[in-house]
Amino acid sequence: MSREKTTLQGYLDFVSSETGAGANEAGELVQLCTFHVGDESYVIDIMRIREIINPLPVTPLRRSSPLVEGVIDLREEVIPLVDLRRLLGVRIDASVGSTKHVITRVESRVVGLVVDSVGRVIIVPRSDIKPLPTLDSRRGRVLPGVINHQGRLYLLLNIKALLNEEGISSGALSDLHSNALARGTDVDE
Repeated sequence: MSREKTTLQGYLDFVSSETGAGANEAGELVQLCTFHVGDESYVIDIMRIREIINPLPVTPLRRSSPLVEGVIDLREEVIPLVDLRRLLGVRIDASVGSTKHVITRVESRVVGLVVDSVGRVIIVPRSDIKPLPTLDSRRGRVLPGVINHQGRLYLLLNIKALLNEEGISSGALSDLHSNALARGTDVDE
């Protein structure tokens, strides 16, 4: 079995175990939310998404990863916010009027992701997710698969691997969250 196939299968097994989904049968249908960062189209398992919201005011955090934009207050819950455009090296275009915050669950933590736009939910057989051919093992963990849906390619994004690769671990997110709560909304001191 190739490294790409192993990485994809491992990711699918992990998502199934975390979300309570059944075995990874070839005919099993998965629901994926499409979103866009720059000119690229991505999907994430819908079971990872808690909600999608319009952008909220961001309180910047000093002495944190430059990839962490800050924290948001969502109905009195302080949530760290990571800009996927920065993480993926995409130029940030302030004129994009459809920017959204995708609130996700990463392990037992909640993290918000800034994306340029959110598309729709697609339902595809699990067997339609193919390993993404890559020579870079890091890229294979972050983007374990690709889906061709209605003539368009979508990259399957592994949020946990992406955050870990960039040094934004669950522990770091927990620390950000705890520090923000301890200081209230004035978290940039």
